[in-house]
Amino acid sequence: MKLSSIFGRHQAPQYRHHESASGLYSLDVPSTWTAEADGSVLVLESKSEAIHISAWSGSVPAEYPKQLLEQTFADEVPTSELEPSASRSAQVLRRNYRDERQDPPRAWQALVLWSEAGLVLATWNSTVLNGPSDEATKILSTLDVRGAA
Repeated sequence: MKLSSIFGRHQAPQYRHHESASGLYSLDVPSTWTAEADGSVLVLESKSEAIHISAWSGSVPAEYPKQLLEQTFADEVPTSELEPSASRSAQVLRRNYRDERQDPPRAWQALVLWSEAGLVLATWNSTVLNGPSDEATKILSTLDVRGAA
C-alpha cells in the first residue's frame, strides 16, 4: 500500500489568472487564497499572509516610485536595499521591511511596478518573518503591468 493512499495525495493548488478591472495589471492567484477586489484595490489572503495591490493609471514621474515606498513605509525598518529590476513590460522597485511596532512583528515586502500606462503598488505582509511563502512568491512573480497606455 502506498503512503499517498493512507495520508492522501497532496495536490498543488490550481492557479487562476486575474486581470484588474481597468486592465492595468494581471497576476495568477492560487485556489488556496481568497481574492477580493474593490475598485482599484485587490486583497489576496491565505491563512498566514496577505497581498494588497493598488493601481493608478497614467504617467509616473521618474522619482515617484522610490518616494512612494519611502512615504508608505516611513515607520517600518528596511531590511533590504532597494532592488531595481524589470518585468516583461514594466520597471520594478522592491524592498523588504519589518514593523516592530506590532505584536507580533510583521514582515513586509513592497513592489512598485510602473510603465507608461500606470503604476501598481503590491505589498506582502505576514507575522512569519522569514519572507513570502512559495505561493506568495509565485503570485508576486506573475504580477505585471500593461506596457503602453
